[in-house]
Amino acid sequence: AKPVAGVLDFTAKATQGVMSHTRDGANRSRVRCPRVVIDNLVSPYNEALAKANETLRKSNQLFADERIQQYVEASRAHGMYLVTDARVLAVQGQPPSFSTLAVVWALGLPQVESVRQV
Repeated sequence: AKPVAGVLDFTAKATQGVMSHTRDGANRSRVRCPRVVIDNLVSPYNEALAKANETLRKSNQLFADERIQQYVEASRAHGMYLVTDARVLAVQGQPPSFSTLAVVWALGLPQVESVRQV
């Protein structure tokens, strides 16, 4: 009798959990922006890069389909340089949230001849 009661209790709790999740699922929102995967490698979560990627994806249809390949933070200007699969972008925002992000300039990859580290 006890094993059957355990199975019934498990089934009831599992059903209750599924019903609760489907009922409340529409009201849930993300806690943080999705992680950015560069070169198919999962790296530690970077909040600034994730927010920059999400803001670019949502705010500007021109860059919505591009994937970030690399980035460099520019601490003096509160911004970063993003290399997507199509262009190089200089973006500026206010850390730590980067909720508002402005594209300072964008240059298509065919226009880039060389890069020099300063």
